[in-house]
Amino acid sequence: MGVNGLQYDLAESVFVTGFLIAINFLNRHFISLL
Repeated sequence: MGVNGLQYDLAESVFVTGFLIAINFLNRHFISLL
């Protein structure tokens, strides 16, 4: 439980971080395209 929960939290945090970076990246390019 503890190890699996830790792995899940780590994977979730990595996913959220990557998602935010992708949104930030797209926003920068969208503004530059305008």
